[in-house]
Amino acid sequence: MRPTFNTSALAAAIVVVGVLVYLILRELATRSLVVEGNRVVISTVTDGVFEDFIPLRGRVTPRTTVFLDAVEGGRVEQVLVEDGATVRKGDLIAVLSNTSLQLQVTQSQALAAEQLNNMRTLELQLEQNRLQHKSALAEIDYQIKHLTRELLRQRHLAATSAARRA
Repeated sequence: MRPTFNTSALAAAIVVVGVLVYLILRELATRSLVVEGNRVVISTVTDGVFEDFIPLRGRVTPRTTVFLDAVEGGRVEQVLVEDGATVRKGDLIAVLSNTSLQLQVTQSQALAAEQLNNMRTLELQLEQNRLQHKSALAEIDYQIKHLTRELLRQRHLAATSAARRA
């Protein structure tokens, strides 16, 4: 007895093998380089230096791009890092200047210094007033003691009638 082959199973197996071959060839084709025939140079083999050079045009893009923006306007005084250089957090990239902001900060500092000076002047005036009042109180105490003694002396003289004889 001869074994019988099922033609439909054979056809299905051929289709599956064909699909697998197609998928493998397509995968290999995406990993290869296709070069036009007119760019290939064929010559005789000679001894010499091997230079592996394949002119290709490509597009290189950075893995991460960060855009910087200044809060205040101004001008770039100095660029410290060139394009494409690797930088770390905290590295100085460029020196910026803003003359109007510098002027505004200087004016604010001058205003603050002026107000501090005014406060010191007021403190000095308050201290001078306190000393004047203390001096005036001391003078009043002196006058009270002086006049009290004078009054006691006058009463004593009036009581002894010595003031009338003179």
